[in-house]
Amino acid sequence: VLLEAPQSFNSAMLTQIAQQLAHQHDGLRLRFNRIDSEWSAQYSTEEIKDVVSCVDLTSMQDSERSACLQQTANDIQASLNLSDDPLWRMVWFDFGDKPGRLLIVAHHLIIDGVSWRILIEDLLTIEQQINAEQALCLPAKTTSFQAWSKRLTGNVSDFESQLPYWSEVSQTQFSLSTDYQVETDTN
Repeated sequence: VLLEAPQSFNSAMLTQIAQQLAHQHDGLRLRFNRIDSEWSAQYSTEEIKDVVSCVDLTSMQDSERSACLQQTANDIQASLNLSDDPLWRMVWFDFGDKPGRLLIVAHHLIIDGVSWRILIEDLLTIEQQINAEQALCLPAKTTSFQAWSKRLTGNVSDFESQLPYWSEVSQTQFSLSTDYQVETDTN
């Protein structure tokens, strides 16, 4: 997600925002580990590190800024790795005399389309509170993924009666209509 950042934005503010977002949103603290052929997810309790970076584009022309921004976005996206912390990044592009840009990149396993909206709302709330020199306070958390998964795991017996149905459905062959024929050797 690429947002226009107000000129009052700075790296110290971005660090505060990132810390608050990680505290509020459990998914931003997810870590994945692979042991043999099994993946597992855990929540980190450590302070977030290496999430925030700043790129000074004040001396560049608009066309150069655009190319640098695109390359940085590609590099950040490519750097996300399930085995390495963190799985999200925030990059502030300082344009100097113009509003800069804020790039937020997150692995799809830690955030979905609906969650982006909530994350951005919380980011804006924190930014407004910092500018107004107010205490940082976000709305109460809803049910976290961690609490939901624990509750779901505790109710496994409720779902066992559905197992025959879902086993049958998973074996059913479906064909989807297409608009045109696709070569099987193409991506």
